[in-house]
Amino acid sequence: MNNREYLKTVHLSLLSLRKRTHNLREMEGKIWETSDNGDIEIISLTEKYLNESLELLQNVFFTEEFTATACGVPNDPEAKKEWGEICLAVANEGVSVVAIDRKKDKVAAVAFNKLYQKINSKNSISLYDKCLKSFKNQSAKDLIMCCKQMDNTTDLFDKCGCNCYLELMFLATSPNYKGQRLATKLTNATIELTRQLHQGNNVKKSLNGTMLHNEPRPGAVVAVFTSNISQKLAEKLGFETAACIFYKDMMRNGKSYYELIDKKQEKILIVFKKL
Repeated sequence: MNNREYLKTVHLSLLSLRKRTHNLREMEGKIWETSDNGDIEIISLTEKYLNESLELLQNVFFTEEFTATACGVPNDPEAKKEWGEICLAVANEGVSVVAIDRKKDKVAAVAFNKLYQKINSKNSISLYDKCLKSFKNQSAKDLIMCCKQMDNTTDLFDKCGCNCYLELMFLATSPNYKGQRLATKLTNATIELTRQLHQGNNVKKSLNGTMLHNEPRPGAVVAVFTSNISQKLAEKLGFETAACIFYKDMMRNGKSYYELIDKKQEKILIVFKKL
């Protein structure tokens, strides 16, 4: 074998190895995006990364997010624990995505997403209503009431012109990975996942990899962005504003949310992006 044939054989072997590695990772979780240097991949959430993803939400989202802060959740372990039940229920819907540092095999950022379907039955009970009945912790209940208040501000089904939408519900980045645009990549991956479902391509899997039913198909992506940074992200990615709620108009225990949080934050934006 001459040098040219040898190099060709090595090249083909490397290509085959990369393909097998890629296929194994696809089985682990569908790859939606990668970082510029290839070190971080955005994949569908799988059972392997569930606990680490839930831990990241506990340590970052429910510690830093402004409505959670106003409701006293960051300093209340029981409140975080009860909201962890909601996070787990959302994860089981099979539409969440995570950013994985492949060199360290570590969760760098997460986007827990949930599908909402328009139901006309008066007897239907929402996830928030179920949790409001079962939760014992007052801070956890206050945050539920806050979410219900935001939900009642506008009719998102009417705004989006569809009977089903996907909400980007919990978005968080590990402090060790700040500044790498992972929130943008997770949001883009969420939009693409929603588009695939909308087009009838079933990319919805349970945490253990089992395919889930593709119906109903979402017609839009929705998010509730509570910080200046996330609101700039929404504008950059072409989201429209469905409603604006000012922190000074939301109250808890006789104080406005504006008094209870960083006063540089003035409002909450409920945004949507039609497909």
